[in-house]
Amino acid sequence: MSRPDERPAELPRPIDVRVDHSEGSGADRVRVRFDIAFEPLPANVRDDFAFAARLPASDPAPPEWRARRLGSELDREWETACWAAGPKRGRPVRTRAVLRRLEWDAADPDPDADALTRVLDQAAALAAREAHRALTEGDGPRAVGRNALPRPPALPRAVPGVYVRHIMQTGCPGYFAMVWADAEPLPGDAAEDIAFTDDLPARPADGREPLPPEFTAAFGTGVRDALALRGGGRSPFAVHVVLRDALWHEVDSNEYAFRAAGRLAAKEILDCVAEGRAPRPVGRGSGRLTAVPPMPRTRTAR
Repeated sequence: MSRPDERPAELPRPIDVRVDHSEGSGADRVRVRFDIAFEPLPANVRDDFAFAARLPASDPAPPEWRARRLGSELDREWETACWAAGPKRGRPVRTRAVLRRLEWDAADPDPDADALTRVLDQAAALAAREAHRALTEGDGPRAVGRNALPRPPALPRAVPGVYVRHIMQTGCPGYFAMVWADAEPLPGDAAEDIAFTDDLPARPADGREPLPPEFTAAFGTGVRDALALRGGGRSPFAVHVVLRDALWHEVDSNEYAFRAAGRLAAKEILDCVAEGRAPRPVGRGSGRLTAVPPMPRTRTAR
């Protein structure tokens, strides 16, 4: 976990985090609840991060793969949280994450492994980031997860014209995603905190192929994931995100690229609201742009 030029810090105190998180609705709903303690790591442990499951004897032992998956995601997310603190505060912090309780339920008694893994991964990210927030801010941890938080207020204002240019074509695989999106306040009587729709042209006037539906869905997933993570398990605002237009590449575009574009778009929406400004181009490959370019659908064909 640590970098050669950085000496890991020691966790100064235990931090106990409670997570109650779920995703989906109806027959697809999966819910995970767990308590986890981030503790100082003994000096005789060589690694910077360790994971252990110490559940009450009365609790059924979780399948090994679930505990192992949770441990690996906690390790990755703890490292991410440490370095995300910035060049002055970001450094590895030695810790041991001890699982004290783990429960899950679903409308389906045998939920799809991918669905459960996804919720576990989200819960691990929420736990690690909340523990690190409590550490850096010097206060107590808060319960995190969708079910631990109240319904958020509506987005304070519309944020039209969000543009993401996320392109890298020098790697293998590369990635290529260009999107234009708008964000609108979601009415208080809406069933969900986040609504996502696409208003993509069915037949682009310039002759290009429409965006494949799996890329559209990946963008929406990225938006939802980023908003939920930013809000501790639930979006900070009730928001409707509309995908207006997109460009893609038949070789370098993939679901990963559009999911990343969705996360970048969500971050830009929240930053625009917090800073009271209009959207700026964001994403890898957007650095030289000074303004949001027009959508392809608005350009006059030659």
